[in-house]
Amino acid sequence: IIFNMLFVWWFGRSLETMFGSREFLLFYLAAALVAGLSFVGLQFLVHDLSPAIGASGAVMAIVMVYAMYYPRQQILIWGIIPVEIRWLVVFYLVFDGWPVLVSLTGGGGSDGIAHAAHLGGLAFGFVYKQYGLRLERSTSRLGWPRARGVFRRRPTLRVFHPDDDLPDDLDEQVDRILEKIYVHGEASLTDSERALLKKASRKYRYRSR
Repeated sequence: IIFNMLFVWWFGRSLETMFGSREFLLFYLAAALVAGLSFVGLQFLVHDLSPAIGASGAVMAIVMVYAMYYPRQQILIWGIIPVEIRWLVVFYLVFDGWPVLVSLTGGGGSDGIAHAAHLGGLAFGFVYKQYGLRLERSTSRLGWPRARGVFRRRPTLRVFHPDDDLPDDLDEQVDRILEKIYVHGEASLTDSERALLKKASRKYRYRSR
């Protein structure tokens, strides 16, 4: 649980800044749902009724999306071992994929870890980033009165071109800012760095439409 919450704190803050709070919340809840369904599906296939509890599947989705944006950013395992986040994702794919494969082939028993939920979260994160999904927009199209009132974007009165005043090396600057957040915390950012993150967030949202 501690590592899950640390991952949400480290990586989730950056994604929330990029996507917005409402979109990030919907992403997290949808990832948890997909992860849960993945776990239940595997349990059904192998005729195992063991329960599971936790948010690790949704956390894996956060890790996957962050790794797809910043694959070479390093994290410190146990605070001392530097590892690029893309290799952390590879580790989880192997660590969780092998037990699921063994279970599907009828071998081995449960080790108390919801490996299928982890894989479901990783898969959801991959699809979300790869295909540029935006759940806030999709939810507002369902026609639910309450959902439309809460999640629908308000109409704008002007045309916004987010690339007009952005530097050419935006991605590199955002990488440096995110690394600074990871090492020193969000409170260490200057006003100009916060403004650049907001502009980058608007750019990413605009391009995903």
